[in-house]
Amino acid sequence: MMVEDFSLHIDQHFPKLLKQKILLAVSGGLDSVVLAHLLKRINVDFAVAHCNFKLRGDESDNDAWFVENLAHQLGVKFHKTDFDTLKIASQRGISTQMAARDLRYEWFQEICKQHNYDKVVTAHHLDDQLETFLINLNRGTGLKGLTGIPAVTDLVYRPLLTFSRQQIQEYAKANAIKCREDSSNRSNKYMRNSLRNEVLPALHQALPQLRGNFAKSLFYLDAAMSIVEGAVLRFRESVTTQKNAELLLDIEAIKLHEQAGELLYHLLNRYGFNDSEALLELLDAQSGKRLISETHELLKDREHLILSAVDNAVNAVYTINENDTVIATSHGTMEIEELGKELATDLLDNGLDKNQLLLDLDQLEFPLTLKIWEQGDRMKPYGMKGSKLISDLLIDIKVSQVDKRRSMVLKQGDTILWLVGLRSAMHGSITDRTRRILKISLND
Repeated sequence: MMVEDFSLHIDQHFPKLLKQKILLAVSGGLDSVVLAHLLKRINVDFAVAHCNFKLRGDESDNDAWFVENLAHQLGVKFHKTDFDTLKIASQRGISTQMAARDLRYEWFQEICKQHNYDKVVTAHHLDDQLETFLINLNRGTGLKGLTGIPAVTDLVYRPLLTFSRQQIQEYAKANAIKCREDSSNRSNKYMRNSLRNEVLPALHQALPQLRGNFAKSLFYLDAAMSIVEGAVLRFRESVTTQKNAELLLDIEAIKLHEQAGELLYHLLNRYGFNDSEALLELLDAQSGKRLISETHELLKDREHLILSAVDNAVNAVYTINENDTVIATSHGTMEIEELGKELATDLLDNGLDKNQLLLDLDQLEFPLTLKIWEQGDRMKPYGMKGSKLISDLLIDIKVSQVDKRRSMVLKQGDTILWLVGLRSAMHGSITDRTRRILKISLND
């Protein structure tokens, strides 16, 4: 009996679930509806959550109505939300499937925080694992991808992963459990549907023991992955140093490892770097060379590779108007105030902080702009004859590759007034004739 097997499985592998407050994701399809009935049978404290992605018109609305009725029948709380998925996918520049997945889990996290749910439970099962295995095998994702869908994450429990679709169907039939069928699942437009509808039925017919043997193989792959993760952890400890928000990888220490490429791959693929050959080439590249993923940058800087999160504020431009007093920037808070000449003189006598600048207010034309410097930017540094490229100034000052990329300039039109925190310019500087003084400070 599936109920007894499921109850034993929960006792052995998900004992905390019986004592926690759970949010169950229910689409209305067979798998999640059966899981709702199973959780009710073993007295789990759970609520039902349903996302209407508005992708199938009335069919989507009827799914939502069905799931709400199911929650009422089971006597559990019901949560629902609607998404304009096509619009959001277009705005984010991602596929409809990816947008639906992201929206779903973002909302689950929000509901868990609002209502103090401990975990989300989803109805992924053994056949989903097999589909994911084949998709990842086709993508060449490596050992981690072949281990499939994790049973437990920080947010999610997946207690049906050891049960097959056939077992779920048989339980539903034996207990007269009704469900909704998503018509889009019949379309082979998507790879997963094609595998489910065409490839896997043929495989199961040719290989009747496939499901059972696949489950065993997953167990061995998980064990192998644990060994690899242990080796990668030791590798990380031997070659990396944390510096603020950046991770520094010692190139010489990396080269001492015989399997450097494979270890780098397993260390860095979680940050989106999946090409071991490119990682090895970066070790011997010139300083300044970099690899960029969707979320991170890996920069070669002399003796290190420097891993840092992609700064989404790199393209930000901040406008400073004449009456502004505070501007919030990605680098900190910029404070602007007018000073009397006597106070300014005291500041100069005591020495300005590197993040402070005094300007002749009568020489300025607003608005000023604050932004990341660009190649070709040039300024006339205070006390220097002629102008100099910002890139050359940064080299002279010996600014690191990472800090170079983040250095900002304060501009009046096309004229640079300040290489922020590093050098002030001749233009706008105060003189004996200055009557009004503007003080600009950047605070972390």
